[in-house]
Amino acid sequence: EWIARGGAAVTRRYHLSAAHCLPTDHIPERDNQQFYGRCQPSKLHGHNYILAVTVGGRIDPDTGMVTDLTALDRLVREAVLARFDSRSFNDDPAFATIAPTGENLAKLTWDLLVKQIPGGRLERIEVTETPESSYKYIGAQP
Repeated sequence: EWIARGGAAVTRRYHLSAAHCLPTDHIPERDNQQFYGRCQPSKLHGHNYILAVTVGGRIDPDTGMVTDLTALDRLVREAVLARFDSRSFNDDPAFATIAPTGENLAKLTWDLLVKQIPGGRLERIEVTETPESSYKYIGAQP
């Protein structure tokens, strides 16, 4: 969107190691097994996630950048990585009522960052869970 209007976008990637299992009390056990397979309840396992944060906007004529990358890195470290890295998503209060899926992690990451982006605006969150599975989320702007 920004690029089409003479702006630019930057994507920063962060590494996150965390565990999860995908239980839900809202559906029968048979359906849990069908939907979540090996990720179902009592099968806690970990992934090395890649979290991609894309910020778009006008290029600042003084810095030549869309956003302050040092401030963005600090924000992601404090709001997301410090909260989830080397932990189980299932232990986090945000996942008390929703399954810790890649989709929900991407949405939660958006919600944690969107109001605090240093310059520019948050355009997209992408969570890569495995080489075969990644999840993108684009939410509403504040």
